[in-house]
Formats: sequence, structure tokens, C-alpha cells
Amino acid sequence: MGWMMTKIDRRELLRTSVGAVVGGAGLVLLNACGRSGDLDTGSSNLNPGSETGPCPLNPEQEEGPFYIDEGLLRSDVLDGQSGVPLLLSIKLMRAAKCEPIANAAVEIWSANSLGKYSDKWQEGTVGQKYLRGVQLTDNSGLVKFKTVYPGWYAGRTCHIHLKVRTGGTASGSSYATAGSKPSFGGQIFFPPAMNEALRSLYTQDNNRFTNNADDRVYTSQHGARGLLSLDGTMDAGFAGLIVVNVEA
Repeated sequence: MGWMMTKIDRRELLRTSVGAVVGGAGLVLLNACGRSGDLDTGSSNLNPGSETGPCPLNPEQEEGPFYIDEGLLRSDVLDGQSGVPLLLSIKLMRAAKCEPIANAAVEIWSANSLGKYSDKWQEGTVGQKYLRGVQLTDNSGLVKFKTVYPGWYAGRTCHIHLKVRTGGTASGSSYATAGSKPSFGGQIFFPPAMNEALRSLYTQDNNRFTNNADDRVYTSQHGARGLLSLDGTMDAGFAGLIVVNVEA
């Protein structure tokens, strides 16, 4: 995949991201997943979210089997991965009061451009740490991650996993979950037309392509509420903003 971009003009995407915040105040997000055929991880007990109120609570989704508590406190999660650049901004809000949540831990993980997760024996990636990371929200409830548009795998559309915790301990480049309280588990989805366009770029992703309409999690767990709006192009990369309303 030597043709793919491994660098991103951060000033340009940061500028674009500001525009996304202004124009995307109503954006919302969701939760996690598993390979086709994986066991359900308690989807019947997930928070169904809310459709009403000024800051409607986001619905949750199942976590799936690829989460690992790595505790990697970092904003740049690339670890040498190539792909279409994505500067992902996540804004965390307290649903009941419509106020930002500061100093909460927001963790993401996703497949790479080959549709593979890091540090999993099933993927042959044990010991690799790419596309996993945690950031603490600032006073405006915001975190940013430098990542890539994820690939797909059989039964699952392109998506990024999300977990939110309050409490825990940050020290140096590590975040310890001991004493923390999970407050949300979600998943970010991408526009189906963009997913389709990605197929001509991620030609080394040999998994059967799945788009949103054929994704079990998207269709049965309120995936449309987690659709990400993007600014940018496949050539230059994207900036995206998600506002996540949680119980905290």
C-alpha cells in the first residue's frame, strides 16, 4: 500500500475540524462490535438512548471481542499504519444538563486499512498497538485523535469503537482504569457512499466488503444515530466531529 498517505497536514485538518464543530452541533455517536458470527456481548442490556430533549442520550452498542485495556494515553494512534488520514474530534456532553464533561477518558480502537485489529492472536498482530489510544477531555469536553479511515471485514462495515470512563488515573503516557467507572460504549459509523469509494483505495483489504445496510450492529442497534459527518476528501484526508451525550 505504498500509494497511501502516511502524513497529514494537521493545520489544514484542524481548520476544517473547527468548521465541522460550527456546522455539526447536532451530530451524535454510538458503540462497538465483533466479527461476523461472534457471540452477542449483552446487546439486550444496552442503553437504548433517547430521541427527545435538547441533548438526547446516545444509544449504546455491544463491545465485541477486540477490545484490550492497553492504557495507551496518546492522541496519535497511527503506529506506522497507512491509510486515508482522519483527524477525529469527539466532544463529550452530559445529557441531563447539556454541559461538557471535562477530564473523562475517551478510548478508541479500530481495524486498519486491511481490516485487522492490533494485538490479537486471531489477526496475527500480537504485540502491535496500532489504532488504539486514550485521551482525557479538556474543559470543553473535547478530545482529538490522529488515526485513519478504518477498513472493513466480513459482516462488519467500516467503524471505530468508543469507550468512555470517568475516574481512573493518567500518568505520563499511561491511563490506568482501576477505580474508573464506565459510562458509555459506542461506535462511530461512516457515510455509505464514502465506504463504497474506499474500496478502490483499500485494495489489499481482502475481506468480503460490507456496507452499513448489511451490518447487523448498524441495522439493529441504532447505527444511524452514530453516523459521522466528514469534511475533506479521500486524497487529502478527513476531519470529523462527533458529539456524544452520555449519563455521567
